[in-house]
Amino acid sequence: MHPRAQAALGDYFANLCNRGVQALVETHSEYFIVRLQQQIASGQLDPEHVMLYYVYSEPDGKKIKPVTLDDTASFRDQIPGGFFPQRIDEARKLIEARGALGLPSNAVGSDLTRRSSLALQPRVVVTITS
Repeated sequence: MHPRAQAALGDYFANLCNRGVQALVETHSEYFIVRLQQQIASGQLDPEHVMLYYVYSEPDGKKIKPVTLDDTASFRDQIPGGFFPQRIDEARKLIEARGALGLPSNAVGSDLTRRSSLALQPRVVVTITS
C-alpha cells in the first residue's frame, strides 16, 4: 500500500474512534502510527483511546510490550529495538502539530530516527478505543 494511503488510514481510524467505534489494527506501518500521533498532538484524538502493543522476537519466543502515548503523542515507553526510521514528510507534520502546542521542534526525539534490526520483524497492534 502506498505510504500516503497508509497515513490516511490513520485518519480513518481516528475518525472511527471519535464516533465511538472500537477497532483492532495489526500493522507494520510507521506512517499509520505517525498519523495517529499527529491526530493526538493536534488535539483531535485522545491518547487514552489509543493503545499500542509492540510484538517482537526474543531467543525464548515472542514478547508483547504495551506502549502508550502522552498528550504530545510521544511514546511514554521505549520500543524494543527501535521501530521508526525518519520519514521527512510525516515527521515534519508531527513537529508542526507539536509546535502548535508550544513544544520544541525536536520533541520528535529518537522515536522516528531509529531503525529496527532486520532480524526483528516488528508488529505494532493498535487498539483504538473510546
